[in-house]
Amino acid sequence: MFGDYDVLMPVFANLVLPQLFGIPVAVLALPLFTLAIICGLWVASFFPRAKMLRLKGMELARTGRPAEAERCFCKALARGSKVPPADQVRLLVCLGDALMDQGRYPESQHCLDTAMELGDPTGGCQSSIAQLLLLQGIDPQKALEMAEKGMELSASGPQGNYSHDWGERIGNLARSGFWAQKAWALALLGRQRDAHEAVERALQLLESAQTGSPESKTAPMFGPDLLSAMRLGACETEWRTGMALLALREGDQAAVHFGIAYDTDRKNKYGLLARQQLKQLSEPT
Repeated sequence: MFGDYDVLMPVFANLVLPQLFGIPVAVLALPLFTLAIICGLWVASFFPRAKMLRLKGMELARTGRPAEAERCFCKALARGSKVPPADQVRLLVCLGDALMDQGRYPESQHCLDTAMELGDPTGGCQSSIAQLLLLQGIDPQKALEMAEKGMELSASGPQGNYSHDWGERIGNLARSGFWAQKAWALALLGRQRDAHEAVERALQLLESAQTGSPESKTAPMFGPDLLSAMRLGACETEWRTGMALLALREGDQAAVHFGIAYDTDRKNKYGLLARQQLKQLSEPT
């Protein structure tokens, strides 16, 4: 890592610190450069490489680049025992999602099953298993059970890290996604009335998440990342709602929600998936 130390130090001395309090740079360059490296390592210690790779992979997946995301997740998992068990679970779920997005369903199932065996208390793995089943149109009863379990586990999710109103909004957004997923499963089970009620509940929660109170108009710290995540969640709920309505054979209404998902964020993966569905719906049968 520091093989170029003898090359970098003079550059640091001559370009970065031309003068400091009248003391010759040559005297200060070495200790300051060493201090900078130590500080950099100290900061990096708070963000282990596996976690950095996971965050990078999640961003790639969010923007519709699952193959690139897959490579990040695999690199992180390759670190083995250096990765804490809880982080391994999250990486396996993320990898399962990336494989699912590429249509590699058996590989995705293997990752998600492994994550389930290790234990996922967040509900994310259960939601991913539900979505994997729904995309294949198989075992909707199990998909329904997984969605319900995921929603139950997610109740103690990250919303607790924010102020009351923002925490409530984030919680409502997560629940809206689970209700839309339940609607999709119920539709495949032929339970039309229950499916419509689940769609209505999903959209009510989504509206509540997007509106909030006047105090929540200003995003908390890390606002841009939070707002981006909320757009992704809103697109996900609208896309799942559209898929539920497709399963109910209500193509026109499905197209409305696919259109909302696409207009909400045309660059995230659910916006892109919604565009694909709109294209298919517009093709002559």
